[in-house]
Amino acid sequence: MANNMTNQDKAALRAYVCSRDGVEKVRILRTGEVHAFGSMPNSTGSGWYLAGYAAELLVQMRAEREVQDCWRVGHRQGPGQPRLVPGQTTESVQIRLDPARKAKALAIGGGHVAKGIRAALDAFQTA
Repeated sequence: MANNMTNQDKAALRAYVCSRDGVEKVRILRTGEVHAFGSMPNSTGSGWYLAGYAAELLVQMRAEREVQDCWRVGHRQGPGQPRLVPGQTTESVQIRLDPARKAKALAIGGGHVAKGIRAALDAFQTA
């Protein structure tokens, strides 16, 4: 398996395994085994141990990268989300509303409670 890997895959795999806590060196064998040197899991000593198999670690590495990329893309501010004023921080809050106030917030916000509450607060601040 390791013979079929490109140098780029091997470098990425080494970097991925080295990013684990306590790993100092990584060795990829021709059989596809990946060994790491450092503080061994569930032990107080250091030494070489089997970190996994190259094919499985590559799949895991790519899956983790996909999840990280999805998180970055999915949490960008969109057209309906509040924008920050430069230098201003925001906080997330949770509120409890009775049904009448929730209906008012929905009406003000065009079907969105949070937009209605922000619009009501903005109107209150300008008054």
